[in-house]
Amino acid sequence: MTLGSDASIGGTGRMDFRGNNPVINMNGFTLTKMGSNYVGLVGGSVTNAGHIVVAQGELDLAAGVNLGGNASNSITVRNGATLSVFGQSIAVAWTLNLDNGSLLEVESGSGTANTFSGPVNLGGVVTLDTQFDRSLTLTGNISDMLSPGRINKIGTGLVILSGTNSFTGGIQISGGIISLRNTSSQPATGSITVGASAGLALGVGGAGFYSASDVDSLWSNTLTGVVMDATSAVGIDTTAGNFTYSTSQSTRALTKLGVNTLTLMGVNRFTGATTINQGTLKIGVAGASTPTTPRAISFSRAPTRGRST
Repeated sequence: MTLGSDASIGGTGRMDFRGNNPVINMNGFTLTKMGSNYVGLVGGSVTNAGHIVVAQGELDLAAGVNLGGNASNSITVRNGATLSVFGQSIAVAWTLNLDNGSLLEVESGSGTANTFSGPVNLGGVVTLDTQFDRSLTLTGNISDMLSPGRINKIGTGLVILSGTNSFTGGIQISGGIISLRNTSSQPATGSITVGASAGLALGVGGAGFYSASDVDSLWSNTLTGVVMDATSAVGIDTTAGNFTYSTSQSTRALTKLGVNTLTLMGVNRFTGATTINQGTLKIGVAGASTPTTPRAISFSRAPTRGRST
C-alpha cells in the first residue's frame, strides 16, 4: 500500500495487513484509523514513515512489524481508542502520544518484546493493560502533553519504565506490577498508589538506582511518594547488576525481576509468596528466606497467547 496523501482506514469488520511481507509506503503522510473495528499490521514493514492516528477502534502492531522511522514520527491514540501490541519483537522508536482516556494494551510477547523506545506524551489519564502476564517496556522519557498526565496500570502483566520521566499525575497500579528501573523513572510529582495484590518493583544496582534502604521502605510502606496496600507486593529488579539484600519482616510477597542474581542474606522473615520472573534468586546463608508461615515459590512462564495471528 502506498499513500499519495493523508488517508483513513477502518470499518466494522476485522482487517489485517499480513502475508508476503506487506509494505506500507507512507510517503511521510498521516494514516488515520477510523471505525470501531480491529486493524492489524502483522509483520511486514513501513517505509518513508509519517504519522499514525488511532482515532477509533483498535490498531494492533503484531509479529514484529518494522515501523522504521524515529521520534520525529508519531502514533497518537485518541480518547476511547486502543493501540495494542501482539508479540512485537522490534522496538518502536516513534513518539507515542496518548490522549486522555486512551488505552495501550499488550496481548502477547515477553522478554524484550513490546518495547517503545521513543518519547511518550500523556494527555491526561491513560491506561496500560498488560494481559496474560505479558510485558511492556517504555524506555523513552514520559512527559505531560496535558498536565497532569497519569498512568493507570491494569492487567496481570508487567510494565517497565526506564526513561527519565517528568509526568506529574502519578501512577495507579490496579493489577500486575510496574518496575521503576532507576530513580529517574518515577513521576516528577504525584503519588504511586499500589492496589491490593498488585506490585511495585525497584531497580537496584548503584548510583542512579534504588538502594537497599529504599527497598526496606517499600516493604514498610514508608517510601516517599508511594502508597502500598496491605497486600501489595514488593519487587526487586536486578537488570543493572547483581544485588545482595536482607529483608525486614513483612507479610508481603516478593517478585524477583531482571537478569542477574538477587542474593538474600540473613534471616528474611517475609511471609508472602516468592515469584522469580527472570534471572536467579540465591539463598546466601543458612537461615536466609526463613518463613514464619509456609509460602510458595513460583516461576513465571509464557502462557497461551490471547489472539491468534
